[in-house]
Amino acid sequence: MPKTESLDELIAKNAAEFADQIRAAAQMADKEEEIRIEAERQLAFIDSEESTDVGDVVLGGSFTRPTTAVAGDNFHVDFGPLGSVAFRFVA
Repeated sequence: MPKTESLDELIAKNAAEFADQIRAAAQMADKEEEIRIEAERQLAFIDSEESTDVGDVVLGGSFTRPTTAVAGDNFHVDFGPLGSVAFRFVA
């Protein structure tokens, strides 16, 4: 004869499973908040209209290698659905 669970055992089992789901949802919300904060920080930087000065090093990210540029060089970088950026080096 199969073992039948008592009502208390069934409630405890379901409560534990529900608690796991709540913890997972809370972790997702925390990660979403981290992403939102970082996006706002980056947008604030863009909105501040910061500029670069002669000699500043500009890194495009870990997936690109450094490239030498001199006055007159033009660059266009396409990031697909994220957009693109174009810039020109002047003397």
